[in-house]
Amino acid sequence: MVAAGAKATNGTALLAKITCPNCWEPFAPAQTVWISSHPDLIGDPLLGPDEPLRFLPTRFRPNGDALDARGQVCHRIACPRCHLPVARACLEIPPFFASVIGAPACGKSYFPAGMTWELKRTLHQQFSVSFVDADTESNAHLNSYQELLFQNARPDQLVAIPKTPLAGDLYRGVLVDGHVVNRPRPLLFALHPQPPHPGSVDPQKFGRVLCLYDNAGEHFLPGQDTTGTQVTQHLAKSRVILFLFDPTQDHRFRELCRRGSNDPQLTESARVGQQDTILNEMALRIRRYRGLAQSAKHDAHLVIVVTKSDTWSHLVDLPRSLPCQTRHNNQLTSLDISQIDDVSKRVRELMLQACPQVVNAADAFATEVIFIPVSAVGGSPTVDSQTRSLVVRPSDIRPCWVTVPILYALSRWTNGLIGQV
Repeated sequence: MVAAGAKATNGTALLAKITCPNCWEPFAPAQTVWISSHPDLIGDPLLGPDEPLRFLPTRFRPNGDALDARGQVCHRIACPRCHLPVARACLEIPPFFASVIGAPACGKSYFPAGMTWELKRTLHQQFSVSFVDADTESNAHLNSYQELLFQNARPDQLVAIPKTPLAGDLYRGVLVDGHVVNRPRPLLFALHPQPPHPGSVDPQKFGRVLCLYDNAGEHFLPGQDTTGTQVTQHLAKSRVILFLFDPTQDHRFRELCRRGSNDPQLTESARVGQQDTILNEMALRIRRYRGLAQSAKHDAHLVIVVTKSDTWSHLVDLPRSLPCQTRHNNQLTSLDISQIDDVSKRVRELMLQACPQVVNAADAFATEVIFIPVSAVGGSPTVDSQTRSLVVRPSDIRPCWVTVPILYALSRWTNGLIGQV
């Protein structure tokens, strides 16, 4: 389990180099540490006195599981650099890093919940790709959001996803050079091609571990990137950045929306923010993390996810059905890239009219920018009469194009995992 070129317990060859999804440092399989199971082996030098001790094993069971110093069988592994847990899938399948960022209250909690729920529900059926949790502990809060929205025993009850916290269970503190540094918990999903997908003959080559990062919007405000709060450094590793732009928080865009929508998010008292400031702050941080010149463009791909499309769809013709075509004797679906590109052009033109500063900031930062409309809930929220907060009714939720941003990214920038027309 730990030697380079060795086989995992399921017979799959391990990757030659593994990238930790917590600290983003590479390490070899032979350096992987294990998490002690015996209750007496408590106290880790990097994670504190309440965490099980990490260790480099010398004894193993026949199936590859390590034995700790008290002879207890261990099942969990960790990164040798930061000692945070690493999913077994990360040792076997290449990662695909993606970051979700946006202003506070832009719908950033609803978007990952709706996107991953729809992917779990349809990806295998339509694209012959399994999509499962690679780490149920890291994904626990997201699964609770999905249960609230999509598996609620009282679907007519008004609910709301809590605001993403700035600290707590979504982050882990690690001792680095004598100082505690917070790291974000990644959302981890394993994607494997299944028959009749042509890549099912080599699932390690075509499969990916989707490492998705979702921070509180306040973390992206200027001045929040401190030595002890390094929770946005995943931006430098991400192949795709999903920037959520909320039209209801932009003055000019909101005026256009009011012409055909009575959404409560369009009232005078609703939140308004300078979202291009967050986009520029993101660009500054990535250039700093990667050592890029201030005029240099980042080679990652920037997807501007224009949220709450149900409030502004009357301004531009937007499709509701998934942009795909069925091929291979009606057994395999491919994504229609040309349709998405066409919609992107129309949304870009609308944004140039309403908020050109956002388009300019995006073009100055990334070599490739695409604009994708999304509605995570498919309709307007309701104002709670008691708390005056925005709530939704689970029975009314109809996500629209919520999977398209990540499907587009996987189709364009992985080795044939998602087919394209």
